[in-house]
Amino acid sequence: MTNRKPNGRLDIHMDNQPAAAILSDIYKERKMIMEKAFAYICAASDAAPRLLKRYCRKVYELGYVPICPKLSEAQYLQPDNADEKKDFHSIARQKLGRCRMLVVCGNEISHSMSAEIGAAEKRNLICTTLDGLAKIKEADENGGL
Repeated sequence: MTNRKPNGRLDIHMDNQPAAAILSDIYKERKMIMEKAFAYICAASDAAPRLLKRYCRKVYELGYVPICPKLSEAQYLQPDNADEKKDFHSIARQKLGRCRMLVVCGNEISHSMSAEIGAAEKRNLICTTLDGLAKIKEADENGGL
């Protein structure tokens, strides 16, 4: 049996279980933690933070880890400063490269969103919408497409 300690480490109790069973439990727990794919949130640059938070929440509820540079980097970078705007785009590109998919959020695609979608396609990432992601989750729960 395994229990996670407050410091994040696993506490293993033998309880007369074979070592293979214990290791199997540890592997399953780690796999569950690592299974969630990163999903890049692609939204209009003028989207309100409350809307970005809602998009991130929906992606999280669908079982993915939302990555939203427009929400996170806007907290410490100044878009009016040309150098920081360049740094924002660099950071966003690096985060996109670490994601498995890009999720288009909103009703219209802006010029900056088109650029992000193009970058994702060059990296052969999955490009979908929130509705598409929900349909994938639903099909997966119902035993496949």
